Formats: sequence, structure tokens, C-alpha cells
Amino acid sequence: PPPPPQPVYEHLPSRAVVVYAQGEDKASRAVEKLASGPSPPSDADRSSLDALVSVLKNASRYHATTIDEGCYATLLSLLSSVDPQSSFPVVDLLRLTSLHPTSSQRSRLPYWRNALDSVLENMEKVPKEDVPVRMLGYRLACNLLKVRAFYGTDLWSKERVGALCAALDWPSAGKNVKSSAVTFALNLATVSHITSSSAAPWSAASSTLLAAALADGAEENRRKALIAVGTFKLAGGEAPEMVKGVVGGMEAGGGKVVEEVKEVLGM
Repeated sequence: PPPPPQPVYEHLPSRAVVVYAQGEDKASRAVEKLASGPSPPSDADRSSLDALVSVLKNASRYHATTIDEGCYATLLSLLSSVDPQSSFPVVDLLRLTSLHPTSSQRSRLPYWRNALDSVLENMEKVPKEDVPVRMLGYRLACNLLKVRAFYGTDLWSKERVGALCAALDWPSAGKNVKSSAVTFALNLATVSHITSSSAAPWSAASSTLLAAALADGAEENRRKALIAVGTFKLAGGEAPEMVKGVVGGMEAGGGKVVEEVKEVLGM
């Protein structure tokens, strides 16, 4: 006999990667913020940044434009030369640049590996209550998870993902940092489902992040964390005991998404 049909859920699985898209004139404002900071770019770097802005501000023409190699090199150079706390405009420019088709080519993998590691290094260096660098770092990572050419590559190694998940102190993190970090975890689960792979790089750090989000006072963080847990389970993975313990302690009347995740986890 044919296998029984799979249950259909209202909230599970997550099927679309969340992207932090460009705001109007965001690139121009990031360059101005960098120019007014403690380490303004050189004339040559400013010229390169202005060329980048001219491409990024015309999102409707992305298909007809390319980003010059010099622009990519300038961002990576500035990221390592600017004080970590002052680097958030560069991280924001990387976030916006990641949305351009030129950035989605498989040949860009080494570049984004280096960029993400440099951003992560800055996230680890800034004070634990810092918001801009961590928030934008997670949002860059979210955008890069949209790039199918990078699925299954070492850009999303267990070590790198674990370090990203551990790059915030939940109790002292701002609400925008928390929200962006949980969205990153949700995107990881979404990619597992898209690729039909249970090899999502769960680690102690990602389990700790999701457990903290599940116990958080912000309903939206709890909802996203629940959907992440349920989505990964439906992709064939196994939720860590730490996470299952928090979900198991949630009241049955916690809403439809709680009921669905508990059913998926066999509770």
C-alpha cells in the first residue's frame, strides 16, 4: 500500500529565506557615516565606494549592472582597517552588496568566506551590548543564506555557524540583535528543508541560541525559534535535547505553532 500522506501544517515548514533588503538610499548613508567616523576612507577608497553606491541605489537595474572588483576589494580592506565598533557602515555595505547578482556567483565563495570571517571577528571584539555590528552581521549572514550557489559549501561549516550563533550574549543583547540572530537560525533551518538535507550545522551554540529565543519574552522571537525547530525536524534532523526540553515545557494553549512543533517532535 502507498505510504500515508504527510500531515499538512499551517506554520511548518518554513519555505522562504528571510532577506534584509535595501532601504532607500541606505548605501549612500552608510558611506557618509563611514566618512564622518574616526577612520574616514582615503580618496581612492571613497571613489570606489561612490562607484558601489551608484550601482546599489538602482535595485531595479541590478540585472543590467555589475559590481567592479575594486569595490569588493575596498570593502574587505576597510573591514580589517577600521576600528571594530566603527565598522558597522562597512558591514551594512556588505549586506547590501550581497543582494546584487554579481555577488551570487559561485566564484564569489572565497570572497564571502573571508568577509564573513572578518565580520564575525568584529562581532566578537565589540562590547557585548553593541548593537549595530552584531545586528548587521547577522543580517549579512541571513542574506548570504539566500544564495543557492553557496548551499552545501564550507561557508556554512559547523564551526563558522557555531561561532556566529555564539557571537551574542542573549541577556545583554538589544532586541534588534536578538531578532536578527533568531532569523539567522530560522534561515538555516529553511535551507535544510529547501535542500532536503538534515545536515544543518547545529551546534551547542545554535542550541543555546534557540533555547534562549524559545524562552524569550518577545513573542516574535519565540515564534521564529519554534518554526526553526519544527522545520529542521521535518527536514530529517533531530532537535537537540536542550531545545526539546524548552518546547516540552510550553503550555499546550500556547498557540497553533506550539501545537504543531510539539506534534512534529512527537510530544
